[in-house]
Amino acid sequence: MAKHKKTESEVLRVYQKGNPSIYKIENDVKEYKLRKDFQENLFLYRLNFPPKMFENVELLEFGTGTGEHSLSYLEWGALCTFVEMNVHACKRAEKIFSSFAPDQAQYKIQNKSLFDFRSTRKYDIVVSMGVIHHTADKEEAFDVKSQYLKKGGFLILGIGNSAGMFQRNLQRAILYRLADNEEQIVSLANELFSEFLDRAEKYGRRSRKSIIYDNLVNPKDNHPSTSEVLEWFSKNNLNLYSAWPPIIPAVLGDPADRSPLPYEELKSVLSIPEIIFLTHSDDDIDYLRIFEKEVSTAKMGVNDLAQMLNDVMPDTQLDLGEMKKKINSLLGAKWQINPYTQYISMLKQLLKETSNVLDLLEAGRIEDLKKCIYDSKVLFRGTSGVGMNWYVGYKA
Repeated sequence: MAKHKKTESEVLRVYQKGNPSIYKIENDVKEYKLRKDFQENLFLYRLNFPPKMFENVELLEFGTGTGEHSLSYLEWGALCTFVEMNVHACKRAEKIFSSFAPDQAQYKIQNKSLFDFRSTRKYDIVVSMGVIHHTADKEEAFDVKSQYLKKGGFLILGIGNSAGMFQRNLQRAILYRLADNEEQIVSLANELFSEFLDRAEKYGRRSRKSIIYDNLVNPKDNHPSTSEVLEWFSKNNLNLYSAWPPIIPAVLGDPADRSPLPYEELKSVLSIPEIIFLTHSDDDIDYLRIFEKEVSTAKMGVNDLAQMLNDVMPDTQLDLGEMKKKINSLLGAKWQINPYTQYISMLKQLLKETSNVLDLLEAGRIEDLKKCIYDSKVLFRGTSGVGMNWYVGYKA
């Protein structure tokens, strides 16, 4: 337990200086709606886990923070046990819950760490979001979390992915190499990574200080790969129910009467999206609009061919010549519909830029390093990777 206590103490110190999750929902109706919409969109449209599934279930959450997001579980009708090690966060969560969900019989808050929590109860839903990658042993933390899930229950995990966090971890490595103290980390972060911080402030609606402390000052940020998460699921008898961003490949076509696929055994296939996680910079809709144009020609041709054989009846006279003409047209078409083509190109550019950054960092050429970062085309641009991944597991 000593390793856990040391890490918890160091992380707690950072979070008490710059709490990562305070949103003034009690004073701002717009902010309250944004937090509520985030939770509803995440569960309903991303994870295929509609809020109605929380009604009258017993829920355990590790790492509740200040409660602005956890409030949704109460509003959706869950009976909640909230576990949070930061006493200041607990006090604010209590204030939030008592204001927006005043039935105190619906919840209880325990000021403990995940590793200190004890209960003989099993829960319908066990949640942790943005928590276990800040512990001394993320796999052990996942095992502890899983032991409180009852059979037929759902485990919800929000966690960074090692590929998706590559660029942010490189930011950390650069800052730790150049800075001698916390103040210098903050100063250099603003100087070198202002684009990332500006974007995070705009879309995450957190203060710049909380972003820097959560992502860059925080001494522990250990993220798993997709394969590791799937191994954890398998070890704890969990079946993959859903994930966001999606990791189940869009190449499936089994009839519905087939047994569910054993996704936990397909670690390499389900890891392919990590190329996207690592290189992600622009909003998905911007790329998808380009992709839509690339796909449209192929889709129209395939659809036309399918319609030639659609609604075939005993007296149907097929135009075989037209069918062969359409087939030959499809065979001769040059399509660009691989969704990974752009990301492979971006990956190669990112790797070149990363190599240049590492060379300059090693040589101590700080001004050249700064210019290299500013001039990069992919590295540290836009979202700088994917910050959080979400997984839902079902315990059969």
